Amino acid sequence: MRILHLLSSNKFSGAENVACQIISMFLEDKNYEFAYCSPNGEIKNSLAEKNIPFLPLEEMSRKEIKRIINEFKPDVIHAHDPNAICLAAMSSGNIKIIAHMHNNRPDFKKRTRLSMVFNFFAKLKKVKKIFWVSDSCLNCFYN
Repeated sequence: MRILHLLSSNKFSGAENVACQIISMFLEDKNYEFAYCSPNGEIKNSLAEKNIPFLPLEEMSRKEIKRIINEFKPDVIHAHDPNAICLAAMSSGNIKIIAHMHNNRPDFKKRTRLSMVFNFFAKLKKVKKIFWVSDSCLNCFYN
């Protein structure tokens, strides 16, 4: 099974660390092939140190994500932030998407373009599973 981890940031921080930990847990398992995908930047060095395959995006766009999907041919996309989740949902065809919400998003309590698009894909079941890192994270979206 091929799993593409998709993130919007090109720097190493909390969500990026979680994605790397998930990938590292399975690096020796021949049943899984992982790749980390984000805009190119300083994250490249962190991934190289951890021996994690990196598929850099020139920009965070549908066109670039489709290019990576055609190149890597993932069975699952594990997207780690709202922007990555929405772009994956718009770009992935029938590929399963797992969403991972890593932090509280007070802006999701309001009707913003991003919150409405996220909600649209979640209700369509395009996103197969949403992981919320905490109840407060979940409540920022639903209350």
